[in-house]
Amino acid sequence: MLNDKCQLTKFADYFVICGLDLENGLEADLYADGVTNLNIPPLDRSYKSKTLAHYPVHVSGNPFDSYGICMLSLPQGLKFRTQKHEITPRFHSFASTRDDGKRCYGFSLVFYEETKNENICTAMQTLQSMYITDNVPSKTREQSLLSEC
Repeated sequence: MLNDKCQLTKFADYFVICGLDLENGLEADLYADGVTNLNIPPLDRSYKSKTLAHYPVHVSGNPFDSYGICMLSLPQGLKFRTQKHEITPRFHSFASTRDDGKRCYGFSLVFYEETKNENICTAMQTLQSMYITDNVPSKTREQSLLSEC
């Protein structure tokens, strides 16, 4: 029960999960990298993320902007890492100004999880093979293959 001296406040308007959309697969995020060519290694590229879930579905006076939230939550895009990379979770805050001038604040916890989806793993292996074929001199490729045997 609330009386006149108590005010109901809420912690957040939305709770959102952004990540890899397994149905649509990998799509380069050219806005996050600012790079229009694909001559960079696949693990250094950014990929588009998608809002996978959000709660509640609708907040009166605050429409949900899926695209904007993904850009602010993962400003460098969706990245893939191997065991060789640093995968420590990161936290950052962000602010956005809506069309009506109202400021909205958010917080993002970015963490990595293992990708077990066969289609995504195959796509990354294919991209890596294409990158090596197109960008690594053949003599270096031969030496690399010999050292892996």
